[in-house]
Amino acid sequence: MDSVKMSPRPSAHILQDIERLSKDQVTLSGGNFVSAEVVGVNENSLVTKLSLDDAVAEGAAVGVIYGYFDASEKDVPGIMHARLAAILESKLVWPDGITPDQKADFLAQLAAKHIIAR
Repeated sequence: MDSVKMSPRPSAHILQDIERLSKDQVTLSGGNFVSAEVVGVNENSLVTKLSLDDAVAEGAAVGVIYGYFDASEKDVPGIMHARLAAILESKLVWPDGITPDQKADFLAQLAAKHIIAR
């Protein structure tokens, strides 16, 4: 018998947000995005995968994805928490190989946008 793995509901990482204020519609580029994934921006100002090389760059982490989107073949519209949200740190999705220091830097960048990890 085949088993099906279901993804967590899109809001599983959210403790609190403000309707019509916390989330923005954005354009996603460069891969599959999952809910609770911390993301950055590319040189074209499109939301993309977080680069570990940018951990010390101010503002490298721009938000947290809300939902599931496939931008692997073309840019697609998506939704992300961009401000004023409390999220569960344990549910956040990070790039493979992230170090504790890099994670702390990115969390500080999110906190500057009032996206607070608890």
